[in-house]
Amino acid sequence: MTETTSIIVAVKNALALLQDTVSATIAMRLEATELVVIDGGSTDGTIEWLESVAPGGRSGALSWDSEKDSGIAEAWNRAVARASGDWVVFLGADDRVIDVASWDAAVALRRELPSSCGVASFPVLVVSPSGATLAEEKPSCSSEGTMRVYDSIPHQGAFHRRSLWQTHGPFDESFAIAADY
Repeated sequence: MTETTSIIVAVKNALALLQDTVSATIAMRLEATELVVIDGGSTDGTIEWLESVAPGGRSGALSWDSEKDSGIAEAWNRAVARASGDWVVFLGADDRVIDVASWDAAVALRRELPSSCGVASFPVLVVSPSGATLAEEKPSCSSEGTMRVYDSIPHQGAFHRRSLWQTHGPFDESFAIAADY
């Protein structure tokens, strides 16, 4: 059985960035992957653009919704509820999957994990708008394989089993930042 992945993008008033992210992701035709965009009630043309590429909130691998929310934690909770993938990856409106081969390698490695593994994290490149690689962020976890307070995972490279939300509940929407920690 092929496990599917939902790429979640929360956005508000970042039309140009979102257009690049959505267009690039769809163009890559990532196997067994859906793209879920949750908009926080944008006023910059985002809603109209989304409607033009996915009328009624869904077209092919793209699903979207727009309504005012209290912030990213609420947007992520709405997106996880809408997602159908077995795994979830969170991207910002300015984040991209830039290399299909690396994505496919991460998915292949992830498929080898035991069902008890809830999060799989992979390195992430930080790239400038001109395309220059600025840094590589690598996951930092304890040697025991468990996360501690000071461990760090770049969210763009973290695959989360969607079942974690059924077990542990949604993101805490009272946090303006770090709700995902």
